[in-house]
Amino acid sequence: VNAEYGKQWYQRRVRGPECIPECPVGTFEFPEIADGRMVVADAAASGQTVVATVQCDDGFGLAEGAEVSYDVLCNTNENTTEANSGFWTVVNDLPVCMPTCPTD
Repeated sequence: VNAEYGKQWYQRRVRGPECIPECPVGTFEFPEIADGRMVVADAAASGQTVVATVQCDDGFGLAEGAEVSYDVLCNTNENTTEANSGFWTVVNDLPVCMPTCPTD
């Protein structure tokens, strides 16, 4: 891993080593997840799956017994060469942030 440039080295049979962007660490909004976001703690190369946690907005929370972490898959576009320009997709079920009841 060339962390300074946010890229991974891969060996191709014909063309030799090639750098491709990796997916960055951070907090990411997903259009499919209303009122929440996913927090990814580990960078990954294209095709790798890592675990992300759910962070719901104020006044929202996960349902009782819901999973707090979900698998996310790193994807990259072969035409993009910018460092850390990979993007995350949720592998299976999407988390749902639901309105919570006031405490008073």
